[in-house]
Amino acid sequence: MIGRFAASLLLCGLPLGAASASDVLGDCGGAPEGAVTTLPAPVSEWGVLACSPATGHMLAARPGWAWKFVDTMKDFGLPANFGQDDGQAPAAYFVAARINDAPLEHPLTLNAAKALSEGLAAEPDPWDSARVLSLGNTRQQGVRVFVFEKTDEHAGPMRWAIMCNWDASQCSPGHRFMILDLRDRQAGH
Repeated sequence: MIGRFAASLLLCGLPLGAASASDVLGDCGGAPEGAVTTLPAPVSEWGVLACSPATGHMLAARPGWAWKFVDTMKDFGLPANFGQDDGQAPAAYFVAARINDAPLEHPLTLNAAKALSEGLAAEPDPWDSARVLSLGNTRQQGVRVFVFEKTDEHAGPMRWAIMCNWDASQCSPGHRFMILDLRDRQAGH
């Protein structure tokens, strides 16, 4: 679903500043001037830019974290081409990345929350907060990723996310994922 929207979306983001090696994995030598080199907090806590000269940027889980599709538990990553690659286009890079609080009662946030919970066995408890990550690329396309957060007394902080088109009017249940902190598990705690 998101693929159909990506080609018609308008880029309206802000480029980010200086490079931070901790936010980039791989070879970004082919990135154009103005490509994103740092991620805004809190995305930088659980996300990283993975680079390849052939495909460009991919937003992925930072080491120690996992992003898993809700339906399949397979790994989730968000390529800068937003899945719109015909094999002929040049590598795509993020040129804008910003995050803002999203009021839980806002109609677009409610729409994203509804799509996030669509088809799940049980309706999730209300979220404590929501943020929207706005991403734009070198192909003049953009998406928004709504990240919902809550703290569970037994499981601790929980983050679930869903990808939406640029104006956030349509969100794809096929692009919803969990953001899992595995650092304690990997350390053997």
